Amino acid sequence: MSTIHLVNAMTLHSASLNYMESRIVAASPVELVVILHEGALQSIREARTLLGSGDPLRLSRAIAKAEAFVAELLGSLDMENGGPVGANLEALYRRSLFQLRAAHVKRIEEPLVALESELANMLGAWRTILTQEASAKRQTAGRTAERSTAPAVVTSGGWLG
Repeated sequence: MSTIHLVNAMTLHSASLNYMESRIVAASPVELVVILHEGALQSIREARTLLGSGDPLRLSRAIAKAEAFVAELLGSLDMENGGPVGANLEALYRRSLFQLRAAHVKRIEEPLVALESELANMLGAWRTILTQEASAKRQTAGRTAERSTAPAVVTSGGWLG
């Protein structure tokens, strides 16, 4: 790789890291869960492509990254207040870690395929929640703006506004 290509690749990588860092810092809790699911899925897809590549080091790294994302999801659960949903998510994330380890040790794709499908479904659900959360915030902000920009009205009891 030429020096120019290396510098361009490093600049692109740095920009990508800066974007991800700013996205994480500004994220709501639901956005963080979405980011973690996206990262896990990206790593699982990378692991699937590397299974037949004959590059066990890169495969191990991809699976380790996926495990780290899933472990972070597991560690972020609030089991005291999560109720049945928290228990179900805990079971899902523990099963996910088991599937990742099985795929890694046995060098088989089936657990990765199943896990990719489960996490993609979960990501869709979390994105729906994120959309609903954003919509509720916009509605709240709109009502606040309406109240603050509404013209004052004179009534028999005085000024309203």
